[in-house]
Amino acid sequence: SSFSAETWCPAWSVSTIVKGVLSFMLEQEQTTGAIVTTDDQKKLFARASHEWNLKHKDYLLLFKAEAEAAAASAQVAPSVAPAAAESSAAGKA
Repeated sequence: SSFSAETWCPAWSVSTIVKGVLSFMLEQEQTTGAIVTTDDQKKLFARASHEWNLKHKDYLLLFKAEAEAAAASAQVAPSVAPAAAESSAAGKA
């Protein structure tokens, strides 16, 4: 990744940043922040990440459609219902 404050470029686009994140998932190169995993391990990590996200109200607020789709397909039930997350966020404003 070669991360360093001196190499940061504010002109990087979202596309460039996403490509960088994808490189951690798709490549086996040893770099700062990377771990060596099998494809099966990557799939397990992705599934666990999805389940973890569905337990947090901010995720449910920001990705309401994804949370509702996951609940509808019974993949993982969100820990905080999207409506409850919205009312909680409205109380913060």
